[in-house]
Amino acid sequence: MSRLWTPCPYKKGAPGFLSWCITRPLSISALPKMTAPASVAVDPGIGFGKTLEHNRALLAALPRLAAHGHPLLLGVSRKRFLGTILGLDDPVERDRATSILSALLFERGVGIVRVHDVAGTREALSLVRAIVTA
Repeated sequence: MSRLWTPCPYKKGAPGFLSWCITRPLSISALPKMTAPASVAVDPGIGFGKTLEHNRALLAALPRLAAHGHPLLLGVSRKRFLGTILGLDDPVERDRATSILSALLFERGVGIVRVHDVAGTREALSLVRAIVTA
């Protein structure tokens, strides 16, 4: 089976990966100098060659990534790590997990989520908002 990704070259596991992500200054030199940090979303790249350990550590470190002042965007939809955790080989079977995780991430400050099942995710977000704001 050929891979569409290659493993990330972080030699120290999740701690080395997180250090690399969090300590790197965000380079937006191609944008006009008057661009407000809040108008540039940062996607830390869940999946894309990362191990389950990398993805879990990255999700746990979202508050540190958000501290840079940029909105966070995450695309957890149907990712392999969800299938690994839940034992789901078919990506479509991961839609419910995607909706649940997206609602949790939104409540933890992630402003933008990329999903395949928009209706299911909207329902999960509405439910969580109704309970949290009660």
